Amino acid sequence: MTEIPPSIVDGAYAIYASTDGGTTWSSPLLINTAQPWYLDRAKAARGGSATLIGTAVSRDGRTPQVYLRDSGGLTACTVAAVSEYELAFTVPTALATGSYTVVASNGLGGHYAYDSSLTFTVTNPATAPGTTYDVVADFGADPTGAADATTSLQNALNAAAANSAGACVSFPAGTYTISSKLALGAGTAGIQILGAGAGSTTLRMSDSAPFSPDIPVNTVIDPQVMKADDENGMLYLAPSIQPVELSGITFDTNGKRAIVLQIDGCSGVSVTDTVFVADSYPDDAWLYAGVCSIFAQNTRDLTVDGCSFTCHKGIFLINVVDVQVQNNAFAIFYPRNPGDPNAAPHADNDGVEVWGARRLTIRGNTFARGSSTYYYARAVQTGALKVSHGRFGTADACGVEDMLIAHNTVQDAGQPGDMANNGEVFVGDTFNGITGGIQTLPVSSTTANTITASGSTFAVNSAQDPIGAHVFILDGTGSGQVRRIIGNTTTTLTVDRAWDVLPDTTSSFLIDVVHARQLYVHNAITACSKYIGSYGPSLLGVVARNEFDSSGAPGVIVPEMCGAGFVGLLGGTAAAVKFHPVFYNHIADNTFTAAHALLSYQDFSGGVPPYPFLRGNVVSRNVASEITDVVWMGDSGTTPSPAATYGRYNAIVHNEPGASVTNEATLDGGWDRTIYQGPASGLVDGGSNTVVVP
Repeated sequence: MTEIPPSIVDGAYAIYASTDGGTTWSSPLLINTAQPWYLDRAKAARGGSATLIGTAVSRDGRTPQVYLRDSGGLTACTVAAVSEYELAFTVPTALATGSYTVVASNGLGGHYAYDSSLTFTVTNPATAPGTTYDVVADFGADPTGAADATTSLQNALNAAAANSAGACVSFPAGTYTISSKLALGAGTAGIQILGAGAGSTTLRMSDSAPFSPDIPVNTVIDPQVMKADDENGMLYLAPSIQPVELSGITFDTNGKRAIVLQIDGCSGVSVTDTVFVADSYPDDAWLYAGVCSIFAQNTRDLTVDGCSFTCHKGIFLINVVDVQVQNNAFAIFYPRNPGDPNAAPHADNDGVEVWGARRLTIRGNTFARGSSTYYYARAVQTGALKVSHGRFGTADACGVEDMLIAHNTVQDAGQPGDMANNGEVFVGDTFNGITGGIQTLPVSSTTANTITASGSTFAVNSAQDPIGAHVFILDGTGSGQVRRIIGNTTTTLTVDRAWDVLPDTTSSFLIDVVHARQLYVHNAITACSKYIGSYGPSLLGVVARNEFDSSGAPGVIVPEMCGAGFVGLLGGTAAAVKFHPVFYNHIADNTFTAAHALLSYQDFSGGVPPYPFLRGNVVSRNVASEITDVVWMGDSGTTPSPAATYGRYNAIVHNEPGASVTNEATLDGGWDRTIYQGPASGLVDGGSNTVVVP
């Protein structure tokens, strides 16, 4: 069905669709209305700020609005439109503390222009700690670096943690040498650790310190484990609900530690104006995942802002919620060339690596190579694990959801030479499997908020249970619906909201941990050999308004995987190939040079899935040049094209070929009911029921 709006006053509207004869009408479908997804922070102090993130939250030439509503009514906030995806607002200084509903409009009129789906907490401004401990004057630390300062600095941190009113640990300008890890215990009030500025205060591992002594050498291992008594890091922050502010210090591992800052189960950590140098380790240490500057696990309300990283890996996040990584400079490299001692087959080093996250913002950062010789695999990688509902609650259990990657500058990702398996820009990977996941399941029964599978058993209260995953109705009655799982038994799943159409025994479904509601927008990418988007399951993702030029990339450009898109398959042998759902994603308004506006790259050598796992995706208004196709949707060369339908209800519209482009779009035979707009010569093997629109 194609809808052409009538000539009416522009604004926000609801569209209703009916059956033939108008006897049954759909729920309203909103157009031109703000669609808030999340807030980049769940709370802010009076006079503080936050950013509303979603789609169409502002419109050119319009005046967006944000109100905070409680039982007393609406309070207007000062608003600044950052982009169509970001709306910054300031909390009024006179507003009472407490919980509020955020009411937002993108400036278009009408009842449907306002959304009030988010909540927000207003707090009092933080107060400065009452006590300051000077590590030199009060604890005798040597600021020249000549004498070991470990004991003095640890005593200062212990005093701050024991101060019930909160405290500041002050590092005057100078260099402080330590020989083992420092640890900040859980405090009963906020703690500050402040240097004189990253260019003035340096904390450095001693020349005589051993390299992370509990990590075995000559072994391909992943050192990112965190315990209070390990010697992997320089500074450990113990689990605490009290805020910790770290600022104004340069940390230098001196090649003696695998990790700089360990953040373990904390809430409210802020790291600003800090330099991390973690760019070396011994030749006899063979670390696949390598050295990282910040490792945070089981943590919420983390901010890393205005820092500098010279490192193998920048920030590693596992099981986190409410995190902001912004305005940082990453100089990333793998410090060995192929053929050097213990050189890994390829680098697995990133600016930011994420294993399970909810409400993650990565904004305004610069990602670049550490030197002209070394290399890095990617700027940001997400996936691997789901967020635990046991730690953060069912509402936040997920894979990687509500993520903004915006206004970043990325250059030179990839390895010089012939190693092709690196060079992605921002990429979502697959997640660890859950019991009963990624397979077609028949429906035996449903209720308004449940679905029961036939012949499957789900795990209960374990790392492999489905809570936080999504149900995708693939075929039959109610196909196309997606719901989050909030509870389960061994056979029945409870979902977060009622079905619009009850699935029945004609239906089949799949459960998967997914990348959901992710925005990759307004990024500038040069000389990178691969990809923006997700290799794994994707739901409601957006790749938009990026400038992507892969010309001059240091690694081998893989044409089928160079560009932007959402790929439902991570390839492998026949037994390992798994097809993940890719539903309702949008690739729009990007400019690509030597790259594709790519929706789905597939490899069917392991078999074609028995269900349409690509559904409702749109590729529109992209411009590509110096490549064969503007849009490339299909398999990796399987002949003949697969007869089974694996893509349904997708659209390719308003894309433009630039210089040296042969085809507007290339589709194989596995697509059904595709909407296509462009020259007839650009449609190659378009599958069945392709609709060509003017």
